[in-house]
Amino acid sequence: MNVERVEALLRLLQDAGAAEMVVEADGWRLGARKGPAPVAPQSAEAAPPPAGAEPVPELPPHPVPITATLVGIYRNDEPPIMEGDSVSAGQPVGGIESMGILNPVLAPASGEVIRVAVRDGQGVEYGQELMALIGAPDPEAA
Repeated sequence: MNVERVEALLRLLQDAGAAEMVVEADGWRLGARKGPAPVAPQSAEAAPPPAGAEPVPELPPHPVPITATLVGIYRNDEPPIMEGDSVSAGQPVGGIESMGILNPVLAPASGEVIRVAVRDGQGVEYGQELMALIGAPDPEAA
């Protein structure tokens, strides 16, 4: 690998308008990313809040995805799960038909369905989001 080749690849990244690239060839690999250098996160102990600072509001919970565990055709549960429905951890929310076998899709956590990303009869891929939940508060945490 020589400097001219590296410079040519970096020009290619700049001209392409891409944010990142990785090039691999016989015995070498080059990765490049545009943008500011990542900043290392500071620990909470390193920077205590100033005296009299307002408390930081609690962030809303992150959605919990329900993803396809295999490739196949998505099938609704009966009755179909809709946005706004509540589900329990382990509850069937649908199924994926693969090789003539209907495999259940189970909710990984309890919560409210905030997004249904697929419809009955749609082909799905491994790891594809099917639904998303906002977790219910844990009654034992209080």
